[in-house]
Amino acid sequence: ADDAATSRATADAGADTAAADDTDESDASDDGEPSPPPELLSNEERVLRLIESRGGRVKQQEVAGALDWTDAKTSKVVRGMRDEGTIEGFRLGRENVLRLPEDDEGMDGDDGDAEGV
Repeated sequence: ADDAATSRATADAGADTAAADDTDESDASDDGEPSPPPELLSNEERVLRLIESRGGRVKQQEVAGALDWTDAKTSKVVRGMRDEGTIEGFRLGRENVLRLPEDDEGMDGDDGDAEGV
């Protein structure tokens, strides 16, 4: 009976380790925070993630295509985000380009201090 209990405990520990490994891998890819499914994100969060995944800069038309939105919906969401200062936009030829704000004083200051230490 002790051998059977030991075998079950070992198997359970192995399952726990495997589950922990899976969790660690997904957490590590998202800076330690679990990532909710895209359909649970707000429109603004979806736009931010897309911009971040594209290196901090993306054409507005690419946002509409990637998120399968109409031009009107994309324009409305982007306009609200620009008004709030969440993103910046500029014209490049005939296209709108969206980017993350460059003047994140708190983040830049923290990064500078960390590099200086």
